[in-house]
Amino acid sequence: MNFRELGNDRPGQLSGDLRQHPSRKEDKQWESRLRAAHERWSARCNSNNREMLLEANWHLPSLPEAALSDKVVLPEEDAFMNTDSFEPKHITLGFIGLGNMGSRIVRRLLSSGYKTSIYSRRPRYTEVLEKEGATWAASVAELAQKSNVILSCVTDDDAVRSVYTGPEGALRHAKPGTVVLEMSTISPDTSREIARLGTEVGAHVLDVPISGSTLAAERGELILFVGGNPNVFEAVRPVFRAFAKGFFHIGPSGAGTTMKLVVNAILGIEMQAIAEAAALGERAGLNRRILLDVLSQTAVIAPAHLGKLGRAAIDEYCPQFPLRLMNKDFRLIVDMARKEDAHIPATEAAFEVSNSALHTEGDQDFSAVVRFMEALNEESRVARAVLDGFGQVTRQIPR
Repeated sequence: MNFRELGNDRPGQLSGDLRQHPSRKEDKQWESRLRAAHERWSARCNSNNREMLLEANWHLPSLPEAALSDKVVLPEEDAFMNTDSFEPKHITLGFIGLGNMGSRIVRRLLSSGYKTSIYSRRPRYTEVLEKEGATWAASVAELAQKSNVILSCVTDDDAVRSVYTGPEGALRHAKPGTVVLEMSTISPDTSREIARLGTEVGAHVLDVPISGSTLAAERGELILFVGGNPNVFEAVRPVFRAFAKGFFHIGPSGAGTTMKLVVNAILGIEMQAIAEAAALGERAGLNRRILLDVLSQTAVIAPAHLGKLGRAAIDEYCPQFPLRLMNKDFRLIVDMARKEDAHIPATEAAFEVSNSALHTEGDQDFSAVVRFMEALNEESRVARAVLDGFGQVTRQIPR
């Protein structure tokens, strides 16, 4: 079997030409065990899966342990990457996108000792972080040239493409071997596109979307869903540990962003359910303050929504996660479902409400659907009262 079948043609890597390692070539037992494991794994993959692995830049050392019934212990010098290489003293980071989440992640990286360059289209966002130790980069190209690891956290697919593609994009100016941690919530197709473009220039791209609040970012308690080469995932653990309490390798490129959309579908549907139920209780005569307070103490409210209820009780919807971004994620979820021919009626209904609320609540926190549903029910009540009053008047008019 040709070891290059899974797309690894990097000289000196395990699945490359064995002639570059005479000692290994002589070790027939080692080679036959590895070949057998490779063949067992390949037999489980149809051609489509192999193409996915190729696109994701998955190399032979990434074979799942389940495929290695005779466990192969790779010599230390064969490691594709090692975690020591990503400790603060060895690398320079570059961070693009300094919004609510990005700025807080940068602070965590700085406090962990990482030398970090920063770039934002809004220079005023960089000033405070420069005072805290970050280095300003005048352009994405400049940042890419001086960074061993590039992290980005921007708004949407178009923003991601503008960061990484084109003559001034990060991938055009990144050094070979650069690792990219793309943390935006975007389409899995876009994640795979950026990973493929990275492979073409010798960069290793992981999609690493974030789950957690701005408070979790400040505390270094975010959750990360990672798609891409598992060797790279293992190597960059020191970087992840600076700002996350949990990080999970989900699968090949695009798997991380797929997982994030699954999570955000639940997040959005639950918020809509809370908004509807609260509005229903109010219409039925329950005291709003008591209703929201008691709800917050029940097991049915997820931790992510507890704080939302407390702020809704005082009509406070300061945007931790703006409704416009939740709406954007709903759109990505619905698009993915259509592509996969999956039925998601509850998500589609929540998306419809989000679209309606967007005009008045777009810049508020996504929990503002509580206020929107209350207003919607009040408008309905007033409209019914008007119609009922009109009916009574018409019935009293002599004929």
